[in-house]
Amino acid sequence: QGMLARDTSSSLGWSLMGMAIDGEDITSFDHRSDFSYASKGSGEKIEATAKDLAEHLLECLGARKGVSYRGQVLLPPSLVEELLVDPLIYHILGGNIMDGKSRWAEAIGEKIAFEGYTLEDHPHDVRMRGCTPFSREGVPTRKLSLVEKGILKQQLDSVYSAKKRGTAPTGNGSGPHVPVLGAGRTPLAKLKASGSRLLDCGR
Repeated sequence: QGMLARDTSSSLGWSLMGMAIDGEDITSFDHRSDFSYASKGSGEKIEATAKDLAEHLLECLGARKGVSYRGQVLLPPSLVEELLVDPLIYHILGGNIMDGKSRWAEAIGEKIAFEGYTLEDHPHDVRMRGCTPFSREGVPTRKLSLVEKGILKQQLDSVYSAKKRGTAPTGNGSGPHVPVLGAGRTPLAKLKASGSRLLDCGR
């Protein structure tokens, strides 16, 4: 097409895993990971990641047999992604819509989630892994509102799926580059301070 686009970046990533042992008391293993685009301050971030993992594992010592529970649950980010983000993204991908695999092929403007659910793509946020000025197909990226207060606003198309569906490519053939789930109304500190009525699934 007579166009050339190039973007380069360097990043440092780390992943830590381990378990806590106190005599015969042994926890299951857990892991933490993070990354940085800047070398300055990376050492401090790695140390903070290690400290977070160590503190979490120590809190898991002395675990007791589980009891039946009914009530509110505080989900860790990784589980939120698996339960509340990834399944939704599957159904708004143009390729899946084109192949008849999506339940929301004709759902633009319709309510598909509860009113507190807002999901956006922030592909130009340089603090996040996955940020990029254009897709692997060379399509310029932009900030997109995917779901706003439970209403589906945008489906995601590659050049191929857009041509097949008669839509415009969004530069997201394989999904959002930097998916950002909107914050709830209650601060995390207040959630954690809610006491015994809150079960943390990360623990």
